[in-house]
Amino acid sequence: MYRLTFYTPMRDDLATSTSTSTSSAADTNAFNIGEDDSDSISHILNTVKTSILNAYGSATLEEALFQAALAGTDNDIRNMRSLFTLFSIDPNLQHRTLGVTALHCAVRMGHVNVVRFLLHHCGARTDILDHCSRLALGWIVKHDAETTANIVNEFVRVMGLGIRATHLLKRKSVSRTLKNEAPDDTSCSNSSITPPTLARF
Repeated sequence: MYRLTFYTPMRDDLATSTSTSTSSAADTNAFNIGEDDSDSISHILNTVKTSILNAYGSATLEEALFQAALAGTDNDIRNMRSLFTLFSIDPNLQHRTLGVTALHCAVRMGHVNVVRFLLHHCGARTDILDHCSRLALGWIVKHDAETTANIVNEFVRVMGLGIRATHLLKRKSVSRTLKNEAPDDTSCSNSSITPPTLARF
């Protein structure tokens, strides 16, 4: 007999309405599973799937992935982990009309924690171009200096460049390249990359 415990997917903004007296254990569900109990496993997967879809108002798990990357809280990372491990959603899945990945979304919104999770734990690729021919790193210039440096550091670590972001960003050639790659919503027909419209397909 096995005991499987999982956290119910929940967005932070949805959790604010819960009572403060509720213990953290209330956010979990536990199931006892026999070795051949396929019905219980199916029930668990359906429960998790429904919870994730409801958390984002999504029609598909693929849609929920992009919305989780845009939202960027710890609960959203937990939901993404469930999508990858339980439902085999590809971390490098590209949006069907925009061509962006979850990494593009996380960089665009400045979610360093999601960028770190995708790059170091999920095998997110750094070389995927969206339909405007931009890498995920190309969206970084919309942010303040600290967020920019933190995100670039995560890319540098996973790419093994052996240089800190602060030094990399000081190089004129790099700075000029990033400026030239700055997303211009008027230069691409798929301008709906700008939040929050990406969350509504």
